[in-house]
Amino acid sequence: MSEKILEYKKTETITQYLRRANEFRAQLESEKYDVILNFLNEFLGLSDKFKLKSITDFKKIKHNDLIKDPSKNKKLVKKYLDDFKDKLNLEWTEKQINKMKDEYFIHIIRSILNKINYKLKKRTYDSGVYYYAKSNK
Repeated sequence: MSEKILEYKKTETITQYLRRANEFRAQLESEKYDVILNFLNEFLGLSDKFKLKSITDFKKIKHNDLIKDPSKNKKLVKKYLDDFKDKLNLEWTEKQINKMKDEYFIHIIRSILNKINYKLKKRTYDSGVYYYAKSNK
């Protein structure tokens, strides 16, 4: 994982440093958020005006839509391996990905959402099982 470090400058006050630290943390969180949002949009096959604008737009997603194309899902996880490792400190080997069963992709989504304090929730209705993302904040 490429580690970013915020160093204290001898010329700044503690207040200035704390302000910079908050901005630094927000930037790191923003990078994680963007990686996850882009992954979810590609995972769901959304583009242009149909893209999720925020992670909370991930709602009422059918269970079958998350597991319907394991081959495509495996390719997509492989594509995002470096981003997951660098930004989220999550990694899987290609061998592990190739062995993944359909249901494991739901676990991957749950894992990446947990990295930014979101939960993947499941609801069962008469029409089937649906998932949505909810912030823990």
